[in-house]
Amino acid sequence: MKQPQTSTVLFWAANVVSALLFGAAHLPQFALMASGLPFGLIGVVLLQNGVVGLTFGWLYWQWGLLAAVLAHIMADIVIHVLIPTFFS
Repeated sequence: MKQPQTSTVLFWAANVVSALLFGAAHLPQFALMASGLPFGLIGVVLLQNGVVGLTFGWLYWQWGLLAAVLAHIMADIVIHVLIPTFFS
């Protein structure tokens, strides 16, 4: 059954808010790595993590929590294990 338009609008509004919070939750990690938090870095972190957060939110909406969690785990493996192993 197709969802009504209102629920779609509400989903995307909530997804944008949660994506910004997802990005903000990563600010302390970047502040430690950069020895501070310049204004430009805040924008980059919110934008990059916000896009990823929107994707995870969409995965949650379409396929449930497990899909979003597995995508997050896979992203972390690529970023924190594979890239440092093969490109450093």
